[in-house]
Amino acid sequence: MKLRWRLLISYLLVVVVCLGLAGVLTGITLEELARENLEAARTAVDEITEVTYRVSENVLTAYGQRMVRIKAEAVAKELAPLLKGKGPEDYPRLRRDESLRAVATQDLMSLEGVAGYLDLLDDTGVSVLHPNRSVEGRNFSEWKDKFPRMWELVQQSFREDLVQGYYTFIDRHNRERLKFMVLCRVPGTRFIICAVANIDQFFLPVHNRIRQAAQNVQGQALRRHKELYARSRLRMQQILLLSLGAALVVGLVFGLWFAAALSRPIQRLRDAVVKVGEGDFSVQVEPTGSAETRELAKAFNLMGSQLTVYMDRLKEETAAHQAVLSEVRIARRIQQALLPHSFPPFPHRSEMALYAVNMPAKEPACDFYDFFPRPDDHLVLVQADISSRGVHAALFMAITRTLLRNVCSHQPDPAAALTEANHMLCQDNEAAMFARVVLIYYHVPSGRLAYANAGYESPYLVAGDEVRPLEPTGEPALGVKDGHQYRLEDGLLAPDQVLFLYSDGLIQARSPSGEPFGHQRLSQTLAATVGEPVEEICNRVLDEVLRFQASDQEDDLTLLALRNCLEGA
Repeated sequence: MKLRWRLLISYLLVVVVCLGLAGVLTGITLEELARENLEAARTAVDEITEVTYRVSENVLTAYGQRMVRIKAEAVAKELAPLLKGKGPEDYPRLRRDESLRAVATQDLMSLEGVAGYLDLLDDTGVSVLHPNRSVEGRNFSEWKDKFPRMWELVQQSFREDLVQGYYTFIDRHNRERLKFMVLCRVPGTRFIICAVANIDQFFLPVHNRIRQAAQNVQGQALRRHKELYARSRLRMQQILLLSLGAALVVGLVFGLWFAAALSRPIQRLRDAVVKVGEGDFSVQVEPTGSAETRELAKAFNLMGSQLTVYMDRLKEETAAHQAVLSEVRIARRIQQALLPHSFPPFPHRSEMALYAVNMPAKEPACDFYDFFPRPDDHLVLVQADISSRGVHAALFMAITRTLLRNVCSHQPDPAAALTEANHMLCQDNEAAMFARVVLIYYHVPSGRLAYANAGYESPYLVAGDEVRPLEPTGEPALGVKDGHQYRLEDGLLAPDQVLFLYSDGLIQARSPSGEPFGHQRLSQTLAATVGEPVEEICNRVLDEVLRFQASDQEDDLTLLALRNCLEGA
């Protein structure tokens, strides 16, 4: 065999051996790099997950405490006129008053259901009304030795109008449980309303759900990291194989001269791979030598920059994705928990029919509806749109709903109620959040309507084939302009006519071509529902909007229909 062929064969063997060793070294280095990166990613995701969970836990704990306090304050105001001037001689009669008992010992609800209760005591510590009737008539000082923290909070409530704190006491089944309590003085009386939340039912279930969601996101992030590494490893193997084939072809032409030129860039690449294995993703290899080694160097450099970018993005996306998922789930649960869901809501009132529906968007905007009776034969209707999204919007929604229920209980008309609610929402509103609201008092026996509008869509009146909006008022939203006096408007809902309320998500829903649904289509749809039940009216409008939109829902869809079922004269 000629020396030239021996040299070529020897060169090819050297090239094969060198590239094989480089491939093995690269594989070992990538394996080590993958293990280090996976461990670093797991540590980073664990830290981000734990921090996010603690933040969410603190926010929800503060929110839960605030909701318990709001509930106690609202019930205290409701009980004030009923208990004014009452003393110990009235306690037996108060305990026989079932309507008073229903208000003073009602259940405290959470996202999971019943999570606590309310009870009533006087300013000496005597239990006046309690869900556990065996406690009534006894002084809480009886338990001061066994439950000193409980008695400390009760004593503090004798001197202060609002007291709150954590303690251990028996529940309505005489079992010891860790609780959170808010004691609020009933204005103008000697009584104190106590709102008690069981910790294991009010706070812990939501915290556990947040932790489970965080763990799911963590698992997804780690799986994505492993998949990306597998793809990068396959790509590197393919590049090495292509480089080997090209080197063999070039070796047949250039021989030993090319062998020396080829060994240097491979050595640099090997050194760079070792640095990457040590965690230095910024290392770069100068693309010199043959075309194959230059391409290999460029691919290596690209891989290093991609790994750096990927690790940064992984941290950011993991935190952002977890925060978004947690906020969306929490906001949606809060929104749905506050909406009435039982229809018909007043089965004993045949003179009216009422139905409402809320379809939240992928990211709920915290729209809501509400309705509740007043003692003067009026039905209060509320529909509102919160300015923001997420957990903060859900909290603002809960505050707005509770506030409106409170002010409507004593304000004689919707304009006065919105004026008072607006003043209270403008106080300490550092987040500059606001609520667009339409508020209606409906007098059931006569069909008279009194309404005020704080920047919301004008409701429609469906009278036979005629569909027309109520007179708009053009007033600012709640929480925007303190001291604004809202204007009162009135109207009439005649027998068999329908009052239809809707959110702006319905009007602004767009078709795939970008055309809005608009008021005209809504009027035409309502005109076609004459004589249909209120449930069919809402469902038909909702079906029309979803069919028209034919894509992802961008905003909440909230609808409410009220029919006057009284017979005409």
